Amino acid sequence: MVDREGRQTAVQMDLTAWNALQQLLEDLEDMADIVQAHQEDDETVPWEDVVAEYETTHGLTADVQN
Repeated sequence: MVDREGRQTAVQMDLTAWNALQQLLEDLEDMADIVQAHQEDDETVPWEDVVAEYETTHGLTADVQN
């Protein structure tokens, strides 16, 4: 779509293509986060510690599986 001066202002596309584009962008963001995490020297936290902290913080038992 263009405005009165002929400048592009919007785009119209198929919903299936839009959803695929959104999924692709989310996947790329996830991949960038993974690369960044691998490049950092931060220690990892064992899963059991994450669950224990969740239970302590929320006063609940986390319903999770390894």
